[in-house]
Amino acid sequence: MGAWSNETSTPYTLVLITSLITLGQTLEALIGNYLVKMWIKNDYPFGRASETFRFLFVALLMSLVGIWVSMFGLFFNNVISSDLLVVSAIRFWVSHVVGILLFTPLFYAWSENVKLDFSLRN
Repeated sequence: MGAWSNETSTPYTLVLITSLITLGQTLEALIGNYLVKMWIKNDYPFGRASETFRFLFVALLMSLVGIWVSMFGLFFNNVISSDLLVVSAIRFWVSHVVGILLFTPLFYAWSENVKLDFSLRN
């Protein structure tokens, strides 16, 4: 049962949970930005295979930090039970990583005016 549908949750609890989730997502973005600038050192991290694999590692790491801060808030406010904590964290982590890996290259292409060519050439 979520905190928003729980009749015993106070507004303070809801604000605390939302703030912790927001903190986790903000830390995720800041850590990702820092790691991309430190490890890739290129404005377009998909130019070479080595930079692309570094970006994959950054996505895995930054998502892990953000998810665990969010899960901490949900667990300690009794929104999620201990038996579902790891399963839920893995589910959220995979969804964050997939979102980063799907949308970041698209946003980079738009910002760099990279033309995407999907034609089949022989």
